[in-house]
Amino acid sequence: MRPDVNKPVENPKLSSLFLELKSADDSRRPQIREAIAEEIALNAYLLAIIHMDESNSVHKDDGTLELKKGATIEFEMLKAGDTFFMPVFTDWNELLKCEEYQKRYKEYSLQTLIVSFDDMAAITAGQKGIAVNPFSDNFAIGPQDVMHIKNHKDLVTKGSTEVTMAEDTTVQVGEPANYPTEMVEAIKKYAKKNKAINAIWLKLMTRDGEQSHLAIVDFVGDRKAVFGGIAEAARPYFNGMYLDMVPYADSFGRQAAKGEPFYRRKKGLFG
Repeated sequence: MRPDVNKPVENPKLSSLFLELKSADDSRRPQIREAIAEEIALNAYLLAIIHMDESNSVHKDDGTLELKKGATIEFEMLKAGDTFFMPVFTDWNELLKCEEYQKRYKEYSLQTLIVSFDDMAAITAGQKGIAVNPFSDNFAIGPQDVMHIKNHKDLVTKGSTEVTMAEDTTVQVGEPANYPTEMVEAIKKYAKKNKAINAIWLKLMTRDGEQSHLAIVDFVGDRKAVFGGIAEAARPYFNGMYLDMVPYADSFGRQAAKGEPFYRRKKGLFG
């Protein structure tokens, strides 16, 4: 559930974990950092700084902002070395620890947006990192770690994740030794009802020493809706092994889709 925009943003649990991290000895720090990452990924809503032309927006009575057609939002970024980081804050006190932001706040030129981890992952898109409370706690999450946490969150909360493979990524793809018949039948049943799905292949994928089932999906239309429907149908039959999905249209998907698909939509004479 989104927070009430009319109330100040607060993250008491996250703030408490940051205090704990400062006083922890070296043996406990990895455990606390893991707890911080989990809280950011699963529960926190943070303040991000944005740049927007308000002439293309309308302030509504409920405190929300309605964007007009053509409106654009740019997110503040900070650079550390060769990497850009998106600064986000647990509350207003943390944000105003920066003198520049204090000045802009007093001049009514500081614009903010409340964001979840999924929002941040979409904004940074594997190219930029995230810096939580950069002027105090400075909890930095690098670009690759952002995507790793996002994938792990999807696996924990949905049982599946979408995979985007870089060209230099090395994975092993083969046939499952223990074929998940029940899961495949459930996916086939769903695919027959969804005319956007043309074909699906199932493979066993090994990446970074971890195995998962891999569905390569040939489809048209809304990727999120198609993958979400497949995941929902397959969820009761995972049996401890996650399901990754890639589009057949991706180069990795075409390379992995060897042999016959377990499902192919039947076409009419003129299909």
